[in-house]
Amino acid sequence: RGAYIRTSDVVEQTTGNKLPNDYQTVYFQDTRIRGLYTGAKIKYAGNTWLAISPFNVADPLSCAVIRRCNAAWKHLDYYGNVLTEPFVFHDGRANATANEYLDWSVIPNWYQKCVIQLNDDTRELLYNKRMILGSAAVEVRGVVDFITDFSGETPEATANAEPSHVLFFDVQFQQPLEIDDMERGIAGAKAFSWVIKPSFQENMTVGAEQTLSVSSLRNNEAPDAAHPVSYLFTSSQPDVLTVDDNGLVTAIGEGEATVTITLEQNPSISTEITISVAAQSAEPVFVFTPELPAKLKQLQKYAGVVKVLQNGAETGEAVTVTA
Repeated sequence: RGAYIRTSDVVEQTTGNKLPNDYQTVYFQDTRIRGLYTGAKIKYAGNTWLAISPFNVADPLSCAVIRRCNAAWKHLDYYGNVLTEPFVFHDGRANATANEYLDWSVIPNWYQKCVIQLNDDTRELLYNKRMILGSAAVEVRGVVDFITDFSGETPEATANAEPSHVLFFDVQFQQPLEIDDMERGIAGAKAFSWVIKPSFQENMTVGAEQTLSVSSLRNNEAPDAAHPVSYLFTSSQPDVLTVDDNGLVTAIGEGEATVTITLEQNPSISTEITISVAAQSAEPVFVFTPELPAKLKQLQKYAGVVKVLQNGAETGEAVTVTA
C-alpha cells in the first residue's frame, strides 16, 4: 500500500558536505512506521530506492537513508522468463579524498561497487554471475552476504536478528560473449533453450479422441523434478476439433486445425501441431502409436502399438505386422 513521505538531502556528518541527490533521507507521515530494513525498496518520484540505513542516527525523526537505484540486472529464471532487478551502481573511487588517488590506487578503474536487495532471485549472485549493463558485459566479483541489521534491544534479540537483506558486490568490465543477448541486455540468454516435444496422431476421424503426450527439453535435458512443468492447449478451429486442459483432443467435424501447446510457466514458449479430421468410414484404419517414422537410421529401433479404428472407435482386433 502507499504512504505519504517527504525527503531531504543527506549531509555527511564529518565534512558537512551534501551528498549527491542519489542519497536522500526519507520521512513517513505515519508515525507507526519507525524504520525500514536495510535493502527495503521504496518507489517514488519515478524511481526505485534502496534503504541503506534503517534509521538516520543523526535525526530521531527520520526513518531511513535511501539511495536511488541507477542500474538494473536483467536475467532469466528457470523457465526463461525475463526478470529485472534494480540495484545501486557506483564508482568505488567516490570514497577517496586524496587528489592523487588515481596515481597510487591499486584498484583498476574498471571495477565498480554495487549493492542490491537480497531476495530469492538475487541469491543467484552468490555463485557469481555475469551481467549486461548497457553495451558492456561485467563479471560479478566479491559478493558479500553477511551485512546484517543488529537492532535488538537485548543480547538475545541481537543474536536472533534478521538475516542479511542486501548483497554487496563488485563488477569487472569485460568483452561480451557470443551467447550474450545484447539486444535484450541479458548475459548468456542465447545459450538458453526450451523445446516442447508433443507426440500425437496427425489424422483422425469424426468422433475419435486422442490424448496428446507432451514433454520438454530444457537446454537439451529434461526439466528437474524441483520445477513443475504444465501446458495450456488451444485449438484454432473448435468446429473441427476441441482440446481440453488435459490435452484430450476430440474430432468434431471434417477439416484441419492447429493445436497450440504453450508452456504455462512461460507463455512466450509454445509449439504448434496440425491435425486433419476426416469423415467416418466403415473401412478399418490402422494407427501407429506413437506415430511410425517415415525413416529409421541404421540400428535405430521403433517400439509402438498398432490399433485398429473403425468410425473413430478402437475395435480391439489383433494385428499382425510383417516386414
